[in-house]
Amino acid sequence: MPAGADASWFSFVPDHVGPLSTPIDVDFTDNITVPSCALAGDYVFGLEALADGGDVGHESITVTVAPGGGGCGGGGSFTITKTADSATSTVGGTDGYTVTLNNASSTAVTVRWIRDYLAKSFSYVPGSTTGSITSDPIVSGGKLRWPGPFTIAAGDTFSFHFDVVTGGHPRCVGNRVNALVLDPKPRKVTGTNGRIANICVTEGGEPTLTKTADSPTSSIGGTNGYTVTLSNPTADPLTIRWLRDYLATGFSYVPGSTTGTISADPIIESGTSTPLRWQGPFTIAPGSSFSIHFNVVTSGARRCVGNRANALILDPKPRRLTGTDGRIAQICVS
Repeated sequence: MPAGADASWFSFVPDHVGPLSTPIDVDFTDNITVPSCALAGDYVFGLEALADGGDVGHESITVTVAPGGGGCGGGGSFTITKTADSATSTVGGTDGYTVTLNNASSTAVTVRWIRDYLAKSFSYVPGSTTGSITSDPIVSGGKLRWPGPFTIAAGDTFSFHFDVVTGGHPRCVGNRVNALVLDPKPRKVTGTNGRIANICVTEGGEPTLTKTADSPTSSIGGTNGYTVTLSNPTADPLTIRWLRDYLATGFSYVPGSTTGTISADPIIESGTSTPLRWQGPFTIAPGSSFSIHFNVVTSGARRCVGNRANALILDPKPRRLTGTDGRIAQICVS
């Protein structure tokens, strides 16, 4: 059978229906109606005649269609699939979906509309539709509708992508998509298994501050360095009012040595531990980090010393964020 063809295009009418006397020695005629729209090619059909006792007589016939038409529809399937960009997202984060319509039939299919039903508290990101469709859908609550008509040629696919904000509370949710197609009568086609494209929404994480020394050892009067990193794994921007580093007694900052996200020298405050303060505000985007490096002179007595760093952040209320374990980034001076 030609690719994309369907046996249902043909109708069969035998010239005899019912029991026959035995012994049987008779010819049968099977009248086959071939529609003008049938694709060109050879069609092989199996015929059976059921006898008493369960015996079956088998014959096969070949119908050759030439020159043939453009196809009568139904020769293949029409499917919708949907996938998420990522299987996980944070509360208030952004994820995306790709919807693909596949026309495996032998004729073009017209799509009246495509609907996507977002999970509760999910929302569409305006202007994010790309691909075979580039216009925003009509949004009604969590229901998105892209009105057609869209035409998908035989054997072709139609795919588009859009973004959503994954609001609500932590949970795993799927959502469904469907379309109204004409092939040739109107019918709804639903995405695989109805509920598809699962996304697990999580709380995200807590902002962190870490600090490392360039080297775990240094000589008296030598130079070493520190890297301070603030990470924002949450779904919201993080504002830093200030960043402080508390140098060990005898250590001193090397002027002009700050590099990274900040390049200005800190304010050197008075105190027994020589606090360094980089004044904000600084903003860390969701899922991003903020890092600086600076050098110090490791003066003082021979010993192993750590020092701490902290920051005043707004998330959304002001609170202090302290480096891991308070005393970090140990350097042994010898």
